[in-house]
Formats: sequence, C-alpha cells, structure tokens
Amino acid sequence: MDSQNSTRHNSEGEDEANLIRNDNNNGLNQNNNKFKIPPNLKKTFYCVIILSILGIILIIFGIEELITKNNLKTFICLLILSLIVLTPGLYYLFQFYKAYKEKDEEKRNEILNDIPVMEN
Repeated sequence: MDSQNSTRHNSEGEDEANLIRNDNNNGLNQNNNKFKIPPNLKKTFYCVIILSILGIILIIFGIEELITKNNLKTFICLLILSLIVLTPGLYYLFQFYKAYKEKDEEKRNEILNDIPVMEN
C-alpha cells in the first residue's frame, strides 16, 4: 500500500515538474517571437524617436547657453521648448517599450491601440 502511494506521489510530482517545464518552454518560445512595430505605427515610432532626440538636443543647447554665455532667458526658453517636445516623445516611447516587453499578445495590442496612428 505504501509503495503504491509513494509511486502515485512520485508520478504526480513528475507531472507537475513536466507542466512547469512546459510552461517555461512556452515562455521561451514566446520570447523568441520578435516584436515588430505594426506598419501603421512605424511613422509614429519614427516621429517619437525624433521628438525625443530633439528634446534632448534642446536641453543640451540650453545648458550650454547657460554655462558659456550665462544667458538665463535663453536657457529657460530652450528648457520650456524641450519639455514641450520631450513630453509626448518620451511618453509614447515608453508605450512602445511597454508593448515590446509585454508577453501577452492581447495586452500588447491594447497598449499599441492607445498609440495614435499618423496618416499621410
């Protein structure tokens, strides 16, 4: 009787271990699926990258203006302009990053649906 119970417990434990391994393998297979930006959002993605880079460049120019010429007014103008440019750029860049990291296809599509599509 004890040998049957121990055999049953061992087979149940092995079944659970196999399920865990299969779940891990499925996760690995899902990670092998490369995230691709949907064709309708490529233009938006490129604009988001440009906005982010432009905002960072404006901050750098503003800091350079403040340090070299001690011009506070120009620095404040460039800082405000860079914040205006960076806010949507970084926000949507973060949305693309969240979609890239999301493993669940349905949640990924929800995130991508919240990003505006730029049309011709």
